Amino acid sequence: MNNFQQLLNDDEDNYKSHHEEIRNNLEGTFGFFRFFGQVLEVYLPQMVDVLVMASGAESPPSLPPHFEPPSSGGSPEYPGRRGPDSPDEIIPRT
Repeated sequence: MNNFQQLLNDDEDNYKSHHEEIRNNLEGTFGFFRFFGQVLEVYLPQMVDVLVMASGAESPPSLPPHFEPPSSGGSPEYPGRRGPDSPDEIIPRT
């Protein structure tokens, strides 16, 4: 074995004890950035909408009742409607 390989092996032996500490620090840092990214992903669009509305912009047009998700409960004209009751019934388009 040459001197450089011996030096590499010695350095590897000296830093084995620090390996787990470095790994834990990196995982903690990545976890923080992951959490921060998720918070931005959830709240940033809403914050931008609030700022746009506060600046005096008009509210976006609402969707017609047949485009609303089932959890929204419909609209005042069609409360709780999820779809037609029978194949012959058609929900009027607005």
